[in-house]
Amino acid sequence: HLRPTAHDTDDYTAIECTNGKRFSLTPTCAANVLGIIPKTAFAFGNAESARKAFEPLAAKLGVSTEDAARKVLEISCSKVQKQIEELITEYNLDRGLVELVGGGGGAASLVPFTGKLMNLPARLARKAEVISTIGVALAMVRDVIERNIVDPSPEQILQVRREASESVIKIGALPETVEVNIEVDTRRNLVRATAFGTTELKQGARAAATDLQGCRQAAARSMKTDESNVELKSETSALYVFTAEILTKTFFGLFDSSKQLARVVDKTGVVRLQRSHAEVYPTTVGNIARELEFMITKLTDFGDAGRDLPDIHILVGARIVNLSGLAEMEQAIALAKTELENLSADESVVIVAAPKNV
Repeated sequence: HLRPTAHDTDDYTAIECTNGKRFSLTPTCAANVLGIIPKTAFAFGNAESARKAFEPLAAKLGVSTEDAARKVLEISCSKVQKQIEELITEYNLDRGLVELVGGGGGAASLVPFTGKLMNLPARLARKAEVISTIGVALAMVRDVIERNIVDPSPEQILQVRREASESVIKIGALPETVEVNIEVDTRRNLVRATAFGTTELKQGARAAATDLQGCRQAAARSMKTDESNVELKSETSALYVFTAEILTKTFFGLFDSSKQLARVVDKTGVVRLQRSHAEVYPTTVGNIARELEFMITKLTDFGDAGRDLPDIHILVGARIVNLSGLAEMEQAIALAKTELENLSADESVVIVAAPKNV
């Protein structure tokens, strides 16, 4: 045991070589001992050297070298797991749709092992070893505006939205890339607008286009189903909407239950939106108010705490307009009209909606 600095506890461990040099043991060393890092990964190293480094720790603990390495990874990845669980809870994510994607030089050491701990699919991003650096260079511009408003009108919500949009444009986002998510918390009388967009640098780093078949394959992988089950339900000029009917057993396997999964895939093959129990409505800008009213009425949930509007996303061109955080139908329709006001009435749009509590 040692204390690296005067401010640290004395529960750190290092190995000391015969020449007096000390080396710390890391999760990357542990992963190399266990042989779980792909040879092509940046974190891949000399497994024999890592094993020799772990032997003194294993002897001290009275366990095998592999068990010592596994324990190091379990402790390390449990911290990552805690953060992921908090994000899943905070954003009300469907656990069945979550996939862990690792970036950074050490991602191969932690992400696949964390995926196994959590029973979630996990993979490394392309060029994972430099993804952190690229992330800094191509970071998405984001800002949040909050206002306390009692029973906000559509006009007040739109004003908060405009403030958020203008804020990210001022700090470098290209206007055509800006998207704004609105949340209305009626219990706290809070309106929150989260705006984000990309810089010109990221705009210049476009991925190559993928054909329809490649996009269908991406949707099938995301839905964990065979490609033959995937149907192209609708599309915009830059987005495909794929659906698949999934059957599951309920009540001890006595009954079949079906749900329609939806995936929105852009034409580079990236899944941009995932929804379960989703309904897809192709329409036009001119009919958006009528279609939204019909769909919200159909899919709104009523409970002890009042009514919950469905999760609603409008696809137009390459944009996905998120209306899921609103409390009233009038707010959703007003915001949709504002988002689409500069488009012609016959412009094609697609509505993807899902009940909130299914």
